[in-house]
Amino acid sequence: MYPDSILKNGFVDFVIIGDGESAFSGLLDYAISKRKRLEDLNNIGYKDNGQLKYTKRSFFDLEKLPQPAWHLIKVEKYIRRKFYASRVITINTSRGCPYKCSFCCVPKVHLGNWRGIRAEKIIENLKYLKEHYHIDGFQVDDDEFDINRERVLKLCDLLQKNNLKFKWSHFSRINLVKEDVIKTEIKCGLRLVEFGIESGSDRVLNFLNKGQTVEQIINVFNLCRRLKLKVSALLMIGLPTETENDLMATVKLVKRLNPYITLCTIYRPYPGTELFNYCINKDFLPMMTIWRA
Repeated sequence: MYPDSILKNGFVDFVIIGDGESAFSGLLDYAISKRKRLEDLNNIGYKDNGQLKYTKRSFFDLEKLPQPAWHLIKVEKYIRRKFYASRVITINTSRGCPYKCSFCCVPKVHLGNWRGIRAEKIIENLKYLKEHYHIDGFQVDDDEFDINRERVLKLCDLLQKNNLKFKWSHFSRINLVKEDVIKTEIKCGLRLVEFGIESGSDRVLNFLNKGQTVEQIINVFNLCRRLKLKVSALLMIGLPTETENDLMATVKLVKRLNPYITLCTIYRPYPGTELFNYCINKDFLPMMTIWRA
């Protein structure tokens, strides 16, 4: 998120920014044999006579990645019991997010770039996990799982065709919800969707560049309730400019939504985010001016 602050340390020679698979292997080649030039490697930060330099940013093609090397870890340590299944494992099927919420570090890390693994490759991974570790559920831990409607529907189609009766969950955005897609997902085992609600104040949501309104939030939660789909509401308090009225609006909204799970955190300003810079410029964080971009 903020590579300058790391690279400035005397004991740090290099940093890798963003996707690291190709960058790290290339850096190892450089360190071991000098067969590659640093300037020719993407996503690298380094020092040149005391100056900080950065090479070109690029994004790895996720389709070129092999399936996760589950055999190299103790998978049982990562299997959890959830309300919807007894042997649930977390998977990732995409990286990045095209949205620009001012509090979030993802736009900084992925520069608004989203890319996802094909549904066929997700199914291949799930089959392996079922066969070798007897999972009966999975949690998709992507920042934005359902941006690509066709990919979601293809995954559901393949779950049915392969008779994979998993129960599962994923994160989503209020503005991405489509009733036909949600119905198809439920038919294929979806049991929980987690939404970033953030606030019950339209003013605060607009300040956060969230791209949603309180009315839209209520409509989506009503839809999920009608479809008997459990929902999780993720919220923040202690946001810059938040007033007591804003806070009480959030409390009021939570009571009205009555989510199956409510997770509320205290806002934390991440260096490199738009809202962090706002906090610095407004002297909300006077002891951290060293981080100023």
